[in-house]
Amino acid sequence: MALLGGQAPPISKDQTIRVSLVVRPVRMSDGSPSQTEHFVRITVQRIVRRTDNSIIAQGLNDPELFQQFFERVSKSVFLEAQNI
Repeated sequence: MALLGGQAPPISKDQTIRVSLVVRPVRMSDGSPSQTEHFVRITVQRIVRRTDNSIIAQGLNDPELFQQFFERVSKSVFLEAQNI
């Protein structure tokens, strides 16, 4: 297109990964106050800025990404509970 006198097509200039993490306590089904469970939700979004100043936002939905994240959180919580 650029060779024919048009403008060059926009390309990716840079990108940002935005992560939103929500944690809230959940009441135990047996009503026991001695243990606390939490509901954890994460969303991941990729924001791409292009050379023509347009912005593309995409939600990332790869199951492996979330599996790895929650495995690491689980390990971290376990180590924290063991005072390691």
